[in-house]
Amino acid sequence: MQLLISFLCFLWSFFLVKNREIKLLIFAMFLASPIIIVFRLPVEMPIKRWIACTLLFIYLKDIFLHRRHMSLNFPLKYPIALMFLGSILLIAFDQRFAISYRFLYPILDALDTYYPLFLGFYFVSSLNSIPKMYKPLLICCFIVCLYGIFNYITFENPLIESLIRIYEIDSRTFEIILYSGWEEVRRGVMSIYRYTFDFGYNSGLFLLLLFYYLLSYKKNSKIHYICLVLALGGIFLSASRTVMLSALFSLLLFLIFSYKSTKKTRIILFVSVVMLGSYLFIAPINNMVNLTIDTIFFQSKDLESGSSVSMRETQFLSALALWQQNPILGNGFKYIFLDLDWKNFTRTDGMAGFESIIYSLLIERGIVGIIVYVTLFLSIFIYYYKNLQYSRQLSALGLSIHIFFLLFAIGTGVLDSWLNTMLLHGILIKNIELSKLSLS
Repeated sequence: MQLLISFLCFLWSFFLVKNREIKLLIFAMFLASPIIIVFRLPVEMPIKRWIACTLLFIYLKDIFLHRRHMSLNFPLKYPIALMFLGSILLIAFDQRFAISYRFLYPILDALDTYYPLFLGFYFVSSLNSIPKMYKPLLICCFIVCLYGIFNYITFENPLIESLIRIYEIDSRTFEIILYSGWEEVRRGVMSIYRYTFDFGYNSGLFLLLLFYYLLSYKKNSKIHYICLVLALGGIFLSASRTVMLSALFSLLLFLIFSYKSTKKTRIILFVSVVMLGSYLFIAPINNMVNLTIDTIFFQSKDLESGSSVSMRETQFLSALALWQQNPILGNGFKYIFLDLDWKNFTRTDGMAGFESIIYSLLIERGIVGIIVYVTLFLSIFIYYYKNLQYSRQLSALGLSIHIFFLLFAIGTGVLDSWLNTMLLHGILIKNIELSKLSLS
């Protein structure tokens, strides 16, 4: 079965390289379960990395065969270059890895995280890409969310359970969700993904994109509204307070930025930012909101069970202690996974992991890593904000997706959200640039 799945992945890559159809890319982004591993040698190639490698192959092929140099027109090339230099600096003197791995890891890190931003930008060749994404997104939303509802009703997930058996994955990776989690009143739904949070996050992306098509292209068919309801349902079925609040806040941002702001909307935006910031960073408010949401949506029998404040405090203090071991460059690639032995499911003080991207950056990449990541995230925000005057609704969509991703990454960790987010940013930025050219 592994060989059959790998063959299908190669077949998908062949058709994407040959036809360069964006619908094939959208289907792979949202419908290919991150559990899939195309091959394991010489390096492990999970499906998300395989998608990025296919896009990289298209870019390299065009350079060598057609002498195209689109990288010169990419507006975020300097933050991307800074990210790569930061990765090289991080691992250059790391004695834990052989020389070959010190060369390889920065490349894999780029493919797994930020480089799909450029690859998505390069893949798009015309303004028709946005309309062509619409039907594939509807199909993906319908399948993903409907399957999530099936999980919730039946307490079964045959797809994920089959993939776990096929790839001989340690069941402890999923036991909280597939087994003990089903017995709780407050439970999350995975759908076709590895984590309930990713189901909620992708449902949030569907919601934002569908609202964009509703406002910009006047898409208001019955199936469109059905998918809007399904996407909203997927957000709540993920049973993640952070996903719920981040998605709804990002939708509010999109609606505000889609039109020229007035004093009233600026006040609403400011109040919303203060409220969300208070939830994320002030423990008593976080606890109060968590308990309220648990009571309303999950009917938790034990109200204190819904609160993760004590765990977050433990994570924060542990992250600070580990960061102080090497505050400038951090402790290195995969430190949490390898050196802290999280690969063998070692747990400390009841923690489920260093969930926030802030914790992982502090521990593994130090101040240098924080600086380069903040530079990239700030550059994306500034780009969209500056281009509101040229392409308001596309830029508003980009801003809302970016804020959604940041809140998700801070609140729950990035998990498997890098590829979809960065590819969407690349597609949107390319369309904005093409729109500016058409106006000049």
